[in-house]
Amino acid sequence: MRVFVRLSQHINSKPHFSLHNNPVGSTETTNQARTTLSKMTTNSRQFLLPSILLVLAFMAKPSDAFTGECVCVQAKTIAARWSPDTNNVTYGFILNKGECFKFLSSSYSYTLALQENKGKLIIPRVDLKSMKCPPKQEDTVLRYNALCPSIRSRAEWKARKPKSVTKLRVPVEYFIVHHSEGRNCSTTAGCDKLVKGIQNFHMDTRGWADIAYNFLIGGNGEVYEGRGWTVQGTHTKRYNSKSIGICMLGSFQKYVPTPLAMESLKKMINCSLYKGQIIPNYTLAGHRDLGNTDCPGTALYNVIKKWPHFIKKIMYPIIRNRTEWGARKPKSVTQLKVPVEYFVVHHSATGSCTTTEDCDKLVRSIQSNHMDKRDFVNIGYNFLIGGNGVVYEGRGWSVEGAHTKHYNSKSIGICLLGNFMNEEPTTEAIESLKEMIKCSLNKGQISDNYILVGHRNLGDTECPGSDLYNIIKEWPHFIKS
Repeated sequence: MRVFVRLSQHINSKPHFSLHNNPVGSTETTNQARTTLSKMTTNSRQFLLPSILLVLAFMAKPSDAFTGECVCVQAKTIAARWSPDTNNVTYGFILNKGECFKFLSSSYSYTLALQENKGKLIIPRVDLKSMKCPPKQEDTVLRYNALCPSIRSRAEWKARKPKSVTKLRVPVEYFIVHHSEGRNCSTTAGCDKLVKGIQNFHMDTRGWADIAYNFLIGGNGEVYEGRGWTVQGTHTKRYNSKSIGICMLGSFQKYVPTPLAMESLKKMINCSLYKGQIIPNYTLAGHRDLGNTDCPGTALYNVIKKWPHFIKKIMYPIIRNRTEWGARKPKSVTQLKVPVEYFVVHHSATGSCTTTEDCDKLVRSIQSNHMDKRDFVNIGYNFLIGGNGVVYEGRGWSVEGAHTKHYNSKSIGICLLGNFMNEEPTTEAIESLKEMIKCSLNKGQISDNYILVGHRNLGDTECPGSDLYNIIKEWPHFIKS
């Protein structure tokens, strides 16, 4: 015999629990024991359940549970162990005493299914309560373990002890996908060996505290605990403190991972969400979206970019390199140690330009002035921006400039071509300036808490011109007076 507790609601009546018996062989299924909890008001009932297991299961797919109204179900007295139901119920989860599970629901049906106990657990009394979540929890989704894949622990794959640990503050914003860019594996023994090899390389060759990733996934679909849920990884520069990083074992430039591996990756995203490790409006990204790399491989990248929450492409401005504009060779080079603290905006205090030909000529003229008359080793700025929005490589990302006395070793200096004392730069130039700030941040050239300044903030000058200065002083991170 199968017994269902049906939560039902009738027009103009209060919600209530009812018991429903299903004789063996009956055609009635769990579909007839449905209700829409999102329409329920606060309700509490007690009922006696001799010798049976309680299973709370939902009929909707996991991805369906992300829209609508937040509802809580709470077990107030005793725990009940999760058990699958083969009759139209796809997932279930453990009810622990005092826990309130939160999920989003609009038109999805949820069933309380009571199954025969095999003598392992007797629940004499269960007190359940369903309610609308408080407003501050409206964006909270159901947290439970049933959607999480089995994870092979560090002890099981015989991980080395980490040299140090930095705690990860959750929930984080990013879920970042990598590939190991080496051989793949399809057996537990093979994957164990591969994961241990990666850990040794990261710790011994790269000098890191531990294996870089939070988790890794083998071709057999087995998930490996790297640094785990609570420890910050070293997989994506500048994003380690705000992400979960998962590495697919193998090289996926031309071939996608196995279906088992891809299914485990999907489950790990859902698991991260349901466990509260990532925020509900998390951003899914490939490593290449956040750094100068081909990782996680083009074939894998082309799959995940079609998944929900995938990152909106970070648009980098077009940069005209030194060869393209005919730059002279520098007399010497001093490397710039990044990330730097300051992003300094200048104007050239010259005529402006709006075509590639005119801007090329103007940039060459500025370089000649700096090298021949001021005796600089090169053009002073890291980058320059024309009225057409084209960005010019000056000294570039890795070389110290000569644009702001006392600040060259700790700044990126960008010059807008023209005089902006009494007129504003073109819209194209301003947009490129904004993109260069974002680009500097995303590439790790400037620190997360960088300071945006005009040249006049750091020296006795009118640069970058009053009209341009009045624009940038309203932007985020502008220097405090």
